[in-house]
Amino acid sequence: MKKSSLILFSIIFLTISINAQIKYGVTGGANFSKFIGKDSRNFNFRTGLSAGAFLEYPINEYFSFIPQLLYSVKGAFSPAQPSLATTAKRIKGNTPTGAVSGGVDFAYDVDEKYEYVDIPLFLNYSLKFGKTDRIMAFAGPSVNFLLRAQYIGKFNSSGSLADVTQTISDQKKLDLVFVFGGGVGFELVKHEAAVSFRYGFGFSPVDDSVHGYDVKNSYFSVMAGVFF
Repeated sequence: MKKSSLILFSIIFLTISINAQIKYGVTGGANFSKFIGKDSRNFNFRTGLSAGAFLEYPINEYFSFIPQLLYSVKGAFSPAQPSLATTAKRIKGNTPTGAVSGGVDFAYDVDEKYEYVDIPLFLNYSLKFGKTDRIMAFAGPSVNFLLRAQYIGKFNSSGSLADVTQTISDQKKLDLVFVFGGGVGFELVKHEAAVSFRYGFGFSPVDDSVHGYDVKNSYFSVMAGVFF
């Protein structure tokens, strides 16, 4: 399903780019993400990269359709988990590779890192003040495909620290998110540029294990882009 969706997006991207009215460009920025849901109390924001390409297809003077294709890193950060038992349960019952067995372990700087291919599909409203200057507001769904999920942390056992990195396998491969935001467009060295802010939240938990943890993705993003 992931491959077919990406192929379909690429065909649409190439087909509508033939139209001279279509704008296209590149964009990049930062995600500030954390989990939401009843099992997300111990998690704080983490920072991750978001970068990719986009099209803007005009519908009329004010509205346009903006699909994007992004590499996007999300997840959450949790300092000082109370014990290895609690932490191991959170990652589906498996003791992380590199953790010291026996006794009471204490975890520091627990980071859950999720790498996605995001396909946001925005309906955009623009209030124009010239050829390139405008204020924008946009909203729409985002279909996100999980590339990799990792659990990263440090553990203290018997007075020594151990670095831990482990793949999290029991996570949903597809995450449906609603995104909304706004921004400004302006001229930058003979090109149109834009700076935008957005917030996205997941419709369903990312956990797909027997534990059924209620943790959903949510994130703020600050993005900058250039049109060509």
